[in-house]
Amino acid sequence: MSEIQGPALEDETGIGALTLAGFVTEIAQKHADREALRWTDLAGETRSWTYAQMHEESLRVARALLAAGAGKGTRVGLLVSNRPEWIFGMFGSAMAGAVSVALSTFSTRQELEYQLHQADVEVLIMEAKVASNDFDRDIFELCPALSAATPGQLLADKLPFLRRVVCLDKDECRPGLQDWDEFLAGAEQIPAAIARATADCSSPVDLGLIFFSSGSTAQPKAIQQTHRAATLQCWRFGRWYETDSSVRTWSANGFFWSGNFAMAFGSTLSVGGCLVLQRYFDPEEALQLLAAEKISHAIAWPHQEARLKECPGWAAADLSAQV
Repeated sequence: MSEIQGPALEDETGIGALTLAGFVTEIAQKHADREALRWTDLAGETRSWTYAQMHEESLRVARALLAAGAGKGTRVGLLVSNRPEWIFGMFGSAMAGAVSVALSTFSTRQELEYQLHQADVEVLIMEAKVASNDFDRDIFELCPALSAATPGQLLADKLPFLRRVVCLDKDECRPGLQDWDEFLAGAEQIPAAIARATADCSSPVDLGLIFFSSGSTAQPKAIQQTHRAATLQCWRFGRWYETDSSVRTWSANGFFWSGNFAMAFGSTLSVGGCLVLQRYFDPEEALQLLAAEKISHAIAWPHQEARLKECPGWAAADLSAQV
């Protein structure tokens, strides 16, 4: 037997709210007008959101979820790459009292079915396609009943808890999938005060997130995190990495990995910095982002760093100090 002891939490500096809803509310109040997120969308338009806007978008997702019948403990699956909707969906789920299930966009159809079933996902928010994965095709093969289902009323034997599938990509929304904008329109049914009240009801010991392991040796394994566990790591990584509000962070890895969630997401948002988003790792696109967005904090695996350095423009960009 061994005993590990550390300082009491109340003696630790830099720790704020210990619920995800409290975390996003606190950083929005503290850094309201600072740039929080920057992303070039699928149409090639570069967009950004301040901390106050990120909070408002998250609150709108919370209201839409409540209008869709979600509540305390509802499992909301996020099959989404590193784009703003992942962040709005995760914080919005927390504000509504729901649990975010972070689903890997590397998942095969079999792995996706396993994760949705294992986590009892009731609402799935997804991209139609990510790199070579066609999730639009996969979800209809897993749930043929989707083609004739009304959003919120899906009944499928293989995934008995799944009731609604929301698709972010409007042009890819087949009958049975609910368009993201249509889903968000439901927010008008729920006053913002109600969503703020549900956010206030969350406790640090409530289940906040479910991540899955990579499944490299067996089926992906579910890893449950309370709000307290997730937010503690977010607050701490800013201090451990010694980042401040000037930091501009890019990551080659998905927020659906718990390490990247804390390392990139936490170390940036906890201090008022800016997350520069790339849906998934593409070395040439990443090289352009690193240079154009003046990235000061880049997070990647060694093999990804090697691929960056193989790009024709690496030497000219002179980014050795950044990566």
